[in-house]
Amino acid sequence: MAKCRKCKTDISKTKFVMKKGYCDKCYDRIKEQEEIEEEKEEKKELIKREEKIHDIEEKLVHFIDKVDKIIEKKNQSAYDQETMLKYLDSVYDYSNEILDLCGDTFESPFSLYGLALYYRWQGIIKDSRRILNKALDYLDEALELNPIVELKYHCWFLKLIIADELDDTDLEYECEKKIEELEKEIKKKGGKIVNDKGYIEQSPKKHSELEHRQNAYHYIYLKNRDKYPLPFSQYVVHHKDGNKLNNHSRNLELFTKEEHAGIHRGNHPHNPFNKNKTTHKSRSKGNVKAQRRRYKSRRK
Repeated sequence: MAKCRKCKTDISKTKFVMKKGYCDKCYDRIKEQEEIEEEKEEKKELIKREEKIHDIEEKLVHFIDKVDKIIEKKNQSAYDQETMLKYLDSVYDYSNEILDLCGDTFESPFSLYGLALYYRWQGIIKDSRRILNKALDYLDEALELNPIVELKYHCWFLKLIIADELDDTDLEYECEKKIEELEKEIKKKGGKIVNDKGYIEQSPKKHSELEHRQNAYHYIYLKNRDKYPLPFSQYVVHHKDGNKLNNHSRNLELFTKEEHAGIHRGNHPHNPFNKNKTTHKSRSKGNVKAQRRRYKSRRK
């Protein structure tokens, strides 16, 4: 007599077929559960990979800034050039590491810009037009990904420098026009576009164009799905320090619209202005303690 290992039904008396010791219904349920678990694991892996890419991008941008500072110097010493070449090597390594992690799922314009910066200097050192054209190809790829405006500006500016080195007057003219347009678009606050409400905007994504909502979605909402059961669109992102330009994940919190309204009304425990307020009870307790101290001092 054949019985299902899970529901213990006698399969010989039913129309069910045995599959690895289970009836059809139980086998299908087990398969569905396995697929759901696999999807969860894949999502976790994607989040981990995205976090790793984000960390490496921060290091990459740090070295790109160092290279830019040396380039801005009018009188570069031999030591400056040596250190810049070392920085460019680390830029190259980090850029390739990001591209390897990205694969087909993620896109990183910063890594492409880093490679363009590296190959531009290699083209100058080796006096090779081919390497300079390779740097231009990387810049075109980075611009196709529609990066933040500040990075767009850097890409077009580097293209202008390479066009000058290649004596390409048509490309120079195109770059100058684009740079003028981007200079008008970029505002002083953080070097990024700041909308009328004072929030920084980034390249558009599915959930939002705003930087603080993008960061909250990736680093708070996706990591703590059990804590936030509602869809992300129903949550409001709150800046802890009140600075709308400080969009670090540590400075962000997710609340419902009602909770967020309560914070700004001043009757919410998360409101920083409520922390220093003392209630009527605490004041009365404090007065009683003070009276006891006075009484004890008199008795002595």
